[in-house]
Amino acid sequence: MLDKKRIFLITIILLEIFIVFYLLNNLLSKKYVPVITDIPKESIVYENISNYGFKYFYEYSPNTFRISDSIFGTVIYSTNSDGLRERYNYTKNKPDNTFRIAIFGDSFVYGQNVNISDVFTELLEDDLNLLNCSKKIEVINFGVGGYEIPYMVESFIRKGRDYEPDISIFLIKHDDVYLINELWSPILQKTMAEAGNPSWEKDFLKYVNTLNNALKEYFNKYSDYNKTIWYQNSIDIPFKRLKESNFKNSKIIIFSLLHDNEDEEHLKNKSKEYGFMFVSPNNLGSFNEFKKFWDK
Repeated sequence: MLDKKRIFLITIILLEIFIVFYLLNNLLSKKYVPVITDIPKESIVYENISNYGFKYFYEYSPNTFRISDSIFGTVIYSTNSDGLRERYNYTKNKPDNTFRIAIFGDSFVYGQNVNISDVFTELLEDDLNLLNCSKKIEVINFGVGGYEIPYMVESFIRKGRDYEPDISIFLIKHDDVYLINELWSPILQKTMAEAGNPSWEKDFLKYVNTLNNALKEYFNKYSDYNKTIWYQNSIDIPFKRLKESNFKNSKIIIFSLLHDNEDEEHLKNKSKEYGFMFVSPNNLGSFNEFKKFWDK
């Protein structure tokens, strides 16, 4: 029988394996699409979070179903009764016999261009339940296309923590640090509108070219931002909110896929400052480190 600490360690190891192979498979098969995706408005619920200035925060509507035909093939996108990209519905109150893992992120976690059965969160849940555990293990996907760190934290506060996860994993990629939605979204929307709002499904090359033009304008406009300002808005403030809002003491894990050493070091230091566990493919750590973190 496996105890919680070993489930915790195995989860991180499996997650790392799935993420690495998922990323390689998408890159090598040319299925990888930029993080900002074109999602039909009928499948979105827009929310204005005025107290934190989140004008572009959104969640997926519940019980949606659509078929996407693009150069990447046919993919079926659907949501469960709470608007999550999940095969199953989960109760908000965690059952006594359940060990629950919540994963937050952008379209990489959501599983853009991947059918639900192949999304790594689903594979992780299936493989963990093949272990000889005393509890059922649930892995719940809170990924939403275009989310960066502040929006991931907002998702945890508004929805994720209500599911009482034992572990909450935040998957951070490079664009999640530098594409701050409140600055990025107005530029993206304007540039796409000027180009006739090309769809990545129907006109992928034009969509990517337009996206690249928006990125150029974004970084040209905010090139005078120094690292301190970027970090404060994209990491420091949301981490503080995450710490303060974690009333049910979910174990917070920051899983880094950053490719800049300076960015990763800052993310690591901030994780330590707020009592989060930092995990990176470059520094998985030992079982003793995981055990210490779990025992805190």
